[in-house]
Amino acid sequence: MRNFATVQSPRFNIAQAMQEAITLHRQNRLREAEKLYARVLKAAPDTFDALHLLGTIKAQNGQMGEALRLIQAAIKINPRAADALINLANVLHALKRDADALDCLDKALAIDPSDLQALQNRGSALLALNRPQEALACFEQLVQRAPKNGEALLNRGVALATLDRHAEALNDFDAALTLAPAHPDLHYNRGNALLQLDRPAEALAAFDRTLAAIPTHARTWNNRGSALRALNRNAEAA
Repeated sequence: MRNFATVQSPRFNIAQAMQEAITLHRQNRLREAEKLYARVLKAAPDTFDALHLLGTIKAQNGQMGEALRLIQAAIKINPRAADALINLANVLHALKRDADALDCLDKALAIDPSDLQALQNRGSALLALNRPQEALACFEQLVQRAPKNGEALLNRGVALATLDRHAEALNDFDAALTLAPAHPDLHYNRGNALLQLDRPAEALAAFDRTLAAIPTHARTWNNRGSALRALNRNAEAA
């Protein structure tokens, strides 16, 4: 009787699989990357990068509960991974847990004080927690370090407007518009500042720029009505 040799399946190479998954992830081929990360975790459940990066894909797909579980598991393995802490903060912000997000961002900045994204997100978390003065301090630091950062200028303007410093806010919105002239949020916030400064005709033009880009922006329609009312165009306002 003839004996047959046992055919062994090739051994799964975790390092190679991770490299392939990261390449797919960078190419925005998320479903393929997700499958590979999952295979890695099946073979080695404590692989930090697979947990963290699979968590970011889950967040990109709107699966925030699963993203939270995965990224938290990654941070248990490596508590000093600043990028994972920032991504966890983003997930917590999406879940409206801004106090927890702020705690993550403070930890990330303690690890890497030069991380501008962590500083940006910290300011946004403070704004969400209705702490505009502290948020302003974050955005001030950002603008000092990166004067051409349009998002920092926008957010500093929002913090200033929240503190009723509308003329200063308008300056920031105007500066940001030189970097991103079509940004609808900039035109919306600029319109609000102009309205507060009793310049309704200019506010109306700013709101129209926002609505040209986002016709369903409900707050802009509301504030556009306020600008029309200030111009005694009450029928249009209604």
